Amino acid sequence: MTLCFLGGVEAHCVPAVEEALADLRFGALDLDVGDLLFLPAHGPKRVVALELVDHGGALSALQAGVSHALAERRLYTPGKRPFLPHVTVARYRRPGPPFSLQNVNVPRFGVSQMVLYSSVLERAAAVHTPMAVFIAS
Repeated sequence: MTLCFLGGVEAHCVPAVEEALADLRFGALDLDVGDLLFLPAHGPKRVVALELVDHGGALSALQAGVSHALAERRLYTPGKRPFLPHVTVARYRRPGPPFSLQNVNVPRFGVSQMVLYSSVLERAAAVHTPMAVFIAS
């Protein structure tokens, strides 16, 4: 799941991002998988995702904290749309129609760390490389 997409951040700013995230304190999260989503909500669908059920709002609070910490340092500009907790399952090369997905049974799971990734778009797919890990307290 993505808390804040930092696609426009220059490489020389990465230490400042790491510092901002290191200052955050967060607890472990318990999440459930919710509904199947086809995104964007309006227009041609390009993403298949599973909604994450944010019990008590802890995930949304973490996302808001990350967003604020990065925006305060001018490393991120928050988007206009509200945070939608989800996990991307697949992407369409060309827009595709929604479909049904059956027998998806994912038990409640815990999230105990946050990872800063570098993402490089290659011809076949994006390559994600962990750059820093932040452990829940």
